[in-house]
Amino acid sequence: MPLDCFNPFLSDAGVKLIGVEAGGRGAGLGDNAASLTFGTPGVLQGSYTLILQDAFGQVRETHSVSAGLDYSGVGPEHAYLMQSGRVSYESATDAESLDALAECAKYEGILPAIESAHALFGARRFAEKKSGGANSHRLLGPRRQGHADFAEHTVERTALMVAPSERISAAIQAAAAKGRPALVGYLTAGFPSRRQFMGGLAAVAGVCDVVEIGVPFSDPMADGTTVQRASFAALADGVTLPWILDELKSVEPRHSAPILLMSYLNPLLAFGIEALPRAARDAGVAGFIVPDLPFEESGDLHRALEAEGLALVQMVTPVTPPERLAMLCREAKGFVYAVTMTGTTGKSADGKFGDVPADVLDYMDRVKSLSRVPVCAGFGIRSARQVARLAPHVDGVVVGSALVEVLERGEDVAAFLKSLRQENP
Repeated sequence: MPLDCFNPFLSDAGVKLIGVEAGGRGAGLGDNAASLTFGTPGVLQGSYTLILQDAFGQVRETHSVSAGLDYSGVGPEHAYLMQSGRVSYESATDAESLDALAECAKYEGILPAIESAHALFGARRFAEKKSGGANSHRLLGPRRQGHADFAEHTVERTALMVAPSERISAAIQAAAAKGRPALVGYLTAGFPSRRQFMGGLAAVAGVCDVVEIGVPFSDPMADGTTVQRASFAALADGVTLPWILDELKSVEPRHSAPILLMSYLNPLLAFGIEALPRAARDAGVAGFIVPDLPFEESGDLHRALEAEGLALVQMVTPVTPPERLAMLCREAKGFVYAVTMTGTTGKSADGKFGDVPADVLDYMDRVKSLSRVPVCAGFGIRSARQVARLAPHVDGVVVGSALVEVLERGEDVAAFLKSLRQENP
C-alpha cells in the first residue's frame, strides 16, 4: 500500500503505526525479504538503506510468497520512519500471511492481495497481544540516496612520497609521449577461476599501461551481459574483496602497470571505508572507480582515499550537462573515464561494434579541453579501428568486455591486446 495513505496519521501521536514485512520461510539469509528486520546497512540501486546481504556486501536472493514484496532492500521512507520510532516493524511468514488471507476470505468474503495479507496477520497479532513488535536494535538514520555517512578519516602520509594516483596519470601520459593511446585493460577478479586469475592479471599487466580489476557484485547495474556473467561466475567461486586484496598483496615483484579496482559501493562499505584505503594501498592498488557513487555523495570515500594518495576516478557521459562536466573534470584524479555512450558495458557507441561516430569524437574533445588529468574512453571498445579513430581525441582507451571474452574463451590475452595497437588490422 502506498505510504501516502498513512501520511494523515503520521502527526497523530494517538495512532500506532505498525509495518509488516515479508518473513518468507523464516529468519535465514535467503529465506525472507524482511530487510528492516534482518538487513544491515548498505547501498542498493542508489539508495543507502537496510539490505539483505552477506558479510562481503553481496546482495542475496530473497524469498516471499508475494512477488511484490520479494526484494532485497527497502525504501528510505521506511528507514526514516523506523529510525524515528514513528513506525514499528515486524514480519509475517508465508504461512502466517496465507492463513490471514484465508481467514479474511472466510469471514469477510474478501480475497485480499497476498501483500496485504501480511498486514492482516500483523493486525491480528496486534489485536491478540495488544503490543507491537518493534526492532529497536536495527535502526538506520535518514540519508540522501547513495550517501554513506562515515566519520572523517585521515592518515598521515610522507610529503615526498609519490601518490599512487599520480602513477596512474604518469603511466597514461608516458604512453601518449610514445605516440600511442594508453591501454587500460579490464578483467574481473577471480575469472575465469580463482586459480587462473593471477596468470590473467600478469598477462594483462604485461601489455597494458593501466589495469582495472572488477570487484564482482551481485547487482552490477552498469555492466553488460559479458561482465555480469564473469562477475556471477567469480562470486560462485567464492571471490570477495578481502580475497582480491590478499591476492594482490602477495604479488612479488609488483606489476609496473598501476592497478585500479572497479567496484560498486556496497562491497566497499561492507569492507569498511576506514580500513579500505590502507588495505588497498598495501595491496598495490592506486585508485578506485565506483560507478554507482555520485560525486555529491562521494565526500567520505574521497577523503579516505586521498589520505592514502589513492585516486577516485570520475566518470562522465555524452549526456553529462556542461557545468557538471566541467566540475567532474576539475575534481578528477588519475584520469577521467569518458563513457562513449549511455547504457551498459560491452555495447559500442554506434551499436554495431564498428566505427566511432563523429559526435562521440566531438564529445571527447570537449572532455579533453576541460580536464587537467588524462582522458580515457571506455565502453564498447574492441577493435584496432576504434582505437585508431579515438587516438587523436583521448589519452587512452579502456578495453573491458572484449578482453573478458578473450579470457573466457581461453585465448591469447597478450596477442589480443597488442592487436588493438595496429592501425590497419
